[in-house]
Amino acid sequence: MHISKVRSKRKTLFVEAVIDRKHADGAQRVQVVLQNGSDLFDLSDGLPQYRGMEVDRIDRKPDRVTFTNNQTIQVGEEAGVDRQLVWRDQIRHTIRQHLARQDQIDAAGHDVKTLSLFFVEQVADYVGDEAVLPGMFDELFREEWLRAGKPENQMPDPASVRVSYFPSTKTGVLKDTKGRASDAEFESRAYQEIIANKELILTKDNPRAFIFSHSALKEGWDNPNVFQVGFLRHTRSDLERRQQIGRGLRLPVNQAGRRVKDPAINRLTLVVDESFVEFRDGLNAEYEAAGGSKGEATELENADNEVLVRRRPELFDSDEFRELWKRIRYKARYRVSIIPDSLATVVAGSDHLDDLRFIQRRANVVQSATLEYDEHGHVITDEEAVSENRGERVLVTGQRLPDVVQLIEEQLQYGKFPLQLTRQTIANIVEHIITFDRDYGRYVLDDPERWARIVANAIRWETIEQMVDGINYEPVDEAEWYDAEVVFIDVETKTPPQPAKGNADPQSGVISDDGGRSLYDHVDYDSHVERAFARQLSNDPDRVKLFTKLPRRFKVATPVGEYAPDWAIVYEENGVERLYLVRETKDTRNLDDLDWDEKMRIKFAKRHFGAAPLGPVDYLHTTDKDGLLVVRRSRE
Repeated sequence: MHISKVRSKRKTLFVEAVIDRKHADGAQRVQVVLQNGSDLFDLSDGLPQYRGMEVDRIDRKPDRVTFTNNQTIQVGEEAGVDRQLVWRDQIRHTIRQHLARQDQIDAAGHDVKTLSLFFVEQVADYVGDEAVLPGMFDELFREEWLRAGKPENQMPDPASVRVSYFPSTKTGVLKDTKGRASDAEFESRAYQEIIANKELILTKDNPRAFIFSHSALKEGWDNPNVFQVGFLRHTRSDLERRQQIGRGLRLPVNQAGRRVKDPAINRLTLVVDESFVEFRDGLNAEYEAAGGSKGEATELENADNEVLVRRRPELFDSDEFRELWKRIRYKARYRVSIIPDSLATVVAGSDHLDDLRFIQRRANVVQSATLEYDEHGHVITDEEAVSENRGERVLVTGQRLPDVVQLIEEQLQYGKFPLQLTRQTIANIVEHIITFDRDYGRYVLDDPERWARIVANAIRWETIEQMVDGINYEPVDEAEWYDAEVVFIDVETKTPPQPAKGNADPQSGVISDDGGRSLYDHVDYDSHVERAFARQLSNDPDRVKLFTKLPRRFKVATPVGEYAPDWAIVYEENGVERLYLVRETKDTRNLDDLDWDEKMRIKFAKRHFGAAPLGPVDYLHTTDKDGLLVVRRSRE
């Protein structure tokens, strides 16, 4: 428990404190107000550590509380927890995560420096004769460096990798702050110091990588390369969690100053002094209090559920993987050729133009309702009581009709799948539409902007459909092809969702590969179909010689966005023929049952793998029930 404050009201003393309370997910920290006779055992719903702790006396100057078991706790003190032991665990875990993350980033080929940030309880914990954190950090850094298997002779001096930023007076005296207006000058000076040196600390030539600070740093500092945040202090306000984790919610930059968008490394680890459930619920409450929607921050993952996914070196170095990788590692650019007249004819007859018939001339909208008032004079009329009617039609006279070709061109350049066509091609399409159905042309006078939006949508859909037959993939220079060491990094961390009420079987997760055929010792899945398919591959050692779930770092370019296929497989039938397969798994074999963009990516991917430099790659989409769909070739 933590004693926060003693206050007086009507000559009665009260104590503000934080205690643990029994919860379904373990102990949960709650705020309570104590007075003489308050029983912590009852207030905690029966936690045994509070048995016999009934408030016996409350004193002022010094502010303190004495309990019936003769234990006395002063304001600012915490009992029941050895804070230094907690700090050791937090610092150890942060250092461990830091070293592993830097190794992961280096293995992925990103020239990015990893930073970790600690928030301390008070400046005296880090600075001064009695400061314990520097020595504690140095000791744990040495231990974790050796534990990670790094050469002892390459270990940097731990003191050289840590740095602190604290508010100070003009004479350089470091100062604790509590966010009050009077502290603004001190905090401002600290922030300016951080901002002035932000670029310096991002360079690998600068050994400093662990930052200790006292204040929440608020809006004045947003270093993008903070991957770990250690909370060596308990949050003090409703805003502090969001301010503190915000220091790490930035896309990292590499040594060239460019943003890195690899989702495999862009993960922020929070090392807190409370349970995951308590931290998550408190953070959600802060977002809601700030006007966010409920559940906005529930993307937090509990590191206690973290799984290390390790690459199997014997398979990575095998002939099977080497041959598979040779066939699929290429990158390709695509070129598209479309016959304008053919496209114009297809668009003119497209079902996507049907909405043109429902365009009405623009008009004012008239809303009316009977106002109802409560006893305080506030209007309480419900929205459902409001009626709406069309008013006078808007007539535009004396103005030229907008250039609909330009309007369509602008619409095509925005949206989910931008498309660029020449003005001549667009004009040709418009002419075909009006010729195909003269009513279509009449509606453009009623609402030119909406007319252009509907036509642009039809053009986009039909053009991309036409691209499947007119697309050609050409491999780029081999120097730009994928590197296996970058795509298949040595170790990855996965944090699968845990079963919860109403969600006993999550759609995504991680399963171990007991068959020994997966390139990694665990396989992550994004659907129940993928999970079942992975188990089929793992349980077929006679024919499946090797398989891997392709990381999302491996992508194929398509006109509807980048596409990441699911599986790469080495297959052998009766020891006669070895096949190298790429498979996409869905819950249906009927492409028309999929979302349109999913369907189109699969169609374009088939053209991509058909242009492989060493010959077409066997690419298909399948389901867990249909299996690998291997075509049995006749033997000559």
